[in-house]
Amino acid sequence: MIRGRTAPATPDLPVQSIPGTRISGVLRDGASAALPRAALTLVDPNGRQIARGTARGDGSYELTVPAPGSYVLIAAADGHQPQAVPVAVDGHTLSRDLTLAALRPGARIRGTVRAASSGRPLADARVTLVDAEGEAVATRTTGPDGSYGFTGLAAGEYTVIARGYSPVSTAVTLDGMGESGFDLLLGRADEADT
Repeated sequence: MIRGRTAPATPDLPVQSIPGTRISGVLRDGASAALPRAALTLVDPNGRQIARGTARGDGSYELTVPAPGSYVLIAAADGHQPQAVPVAVDGHTLSRDLTLAALRPGARIRGTVRAASSGRPLADARVTLVDAEGEAVATRTTGPDGSYGFTGLAAGEYTVIARGYSPVSTAVTLDGMGESGFDLLLGRADEADT
C-alpha cells in the first residue's frame, strides 16, 4: 500500500487582480474633500463592464485593465453627480483624478408603502425610482414605518415601483424643485391581513 503525501495547508490569500494596465487616481468633491466608498466602473465601447472598484478612505482608487484600448471610466458617489470620462489605455499606467460635483437640492419624492388589505405600513419593501428612459435612478428599502424617500432629483418623468409583496407602480412628473408625496398600496385584494 502506497501512502500519499498531503500537501501542507496554505493560508487564504486575497483575490489577485488580472495582470494588466492600471488606472489609478483620487476622487474628490468640489471642495477638494476625498470621496471614500465612491463606485468606479470601466466599460468598453460596447458598454460591457471591464473592471470595477471602490475608492478607499482617502478617495484613492486603482483599477486593472486587461488589455489596451479605449474605455469609459464612470465614477459615482452618493449625493454627487456621476461623471463619465473617456480613457485611452496604451499599456502604461494611467493616472486620472476626478472631481464629482455635489447634487443640487432638486426635487424630492417621499411616501409610505402600505398593505392594500389593511392600510398598515409595510417595512422592508423595495421601492425603485425609474427615469423616462427606463433606467433605475435609485432603490430604497422602506423603514419600520413603511416610509421611503428620494432626494436630489432633476426635472423629468419618473416611475415609482414598489416590490416585496405584489409589485405596483405609479408615474410621476417632477418640475425639479419641491417635494411630492406618493403613498403606495401593496398586496392582493384577497390577501388576509396578518
